[in-house]
Amino acid sequence: MPVYEFVLEDRDGQRQSLFYDNHTSRLTNEKGEEVLTPESFQQLEHKPVERVSPETPGRKVRNPKRLRIQLGLKCNYACSYCLQAANIGDAEDTNIEDAERFFRNLDLWLEGAPKRIEFWGGEPLVYWRKIKYLLPRLAEKFPGVDFLIVTNGSLIHQDFIDHVVRYDVQVAISHDGPGQHVRGPDPLDDPEKFEMIRRLMELRPGRFSFNTVLHSENRDLFAIADFFDSRFGPGTPIGLEGVALTIENEQGEGHARPFTDQEYRELVNNIAMAMAYGLGERFGTLNGGSMMWIRSIAERRPAASLGQKCGMDLPDQLAVDLRGNVMTCQNTGAKGKHRIGHVSRMEDVRLNTAWHWSFRDECSSCPVLQLCRGSCMYTSEANWFYTCQNEYHYNMGILAGTLMRMTGMVLREIKGDIVRPTLPEAGE
Repeated sequence: MPVYEFVLEDRDGQRQSLFYDNHTSRLTNEKGEEVLTPESFQQLEHKPVERVSPETPGRKVRNPKRLRIQLGLKCNYACSYCLQAANIGDAEDTNIEDAERFFRNLDLWLEGAPKRIEFWGGEPLVYWRKIKYLLPRLAEKFPGVDFLIVTNGSLIHQDFIDHVVRYDVQVAISHDGPGQHVRGPDPLDDPEKFEMIRRLMELRPGRFSFNTVLHSENRDLFAIADFFDSRFGPGTPIGLEGVALTIENEQGEGHARPFTDQEYRELVNNIAMAMAYGLGERFGTLNGGSMMWIRSIAERRPAASLGQKCGMDLPDQLAVDLRGNVMTCQNTGAKGKHRIGHVSRMEDVRLNTAWHWSFRDECSSCPVLQLCRGSCMYTSEANWFYTCQNEYHYNMGILAGTLMRMTGMVLREIKGDIVRPTLPEAGE
């Protein structure tokens, strides 16, 4: 298995190395001594995960921990990097009667209570009538369940806010801060929407955040934090939705473009510096990733226990539409290849549209495997190349920032067998 040498440099230019095995999560110094001791954390049992692929498909269960309800893929925006855009035509066109039937039939296939229920679009508030029907009934049926809605914020209204408060819904508003012009219109430019969003944030401490996508024109985390702080006050909660998937043939006016090599280097440095100067706590996903990597070392987490980043390879993570179709994930549609079964025959559902990271050579030979966890499990060809490039550099920034916080030193070089993807030739 690959062992990587992390070459670190202090303020005086002195260098020293740490050695890291991405499959056994061992981190040692030049004397072979463990950098973190297992006693630092409560030890957990790490069981091997099921390695899904089209040849070894995964299954789904009737008692999911997380239920993602896809209401449809329609949206009032047209974000240039939208992950769902290619699948819009594959989504079922449902109506309020489908929502009523969906709820009425839950007991026919769902066993127990999910811990979390999420409402997904497209833009979920395009489907407000369906949410308004389902939310109170699901809350009554499953007391204590955790609800989540991710919205672009442009369609927020008072009735939505009232329901969010009444049923304790966690809300994330997708907004790219200074890079919003690439995503689409800015709801914060509308005084009425701005005030509603501000009010929602004040009403939902700990249950609200702005979620930002990083892209080639939005890679400065300090600028992102300043954008929200200048409008909503210091400490405005911000999450990161990762790095936008942009490919060469999708460029044009208003489109995000792929990162250049120099911009990737800047992204890595920006993330590392943001963490070094305390912004990691502001961007919860950065701090969460950092702590996850530290825990993996302390717990000696084997790579064989790693599932996919999104969790949708697991049997108890379920994405369904209102007609009961089971899909690869909430970003796909049920009319195409990503329909993997139906809730009425859960025993026949087969996740045959995705690849566990262990089937990709790049992942096994990657120093940020334990952070990235294989990125998007269903991408391939050019989409996989750009996805892998994005996630590699994003997580390299988290790795560099974590090492800086642990040692006070800067990561200058990684030595070892690192396999990177190649971009397929046009037509392949």
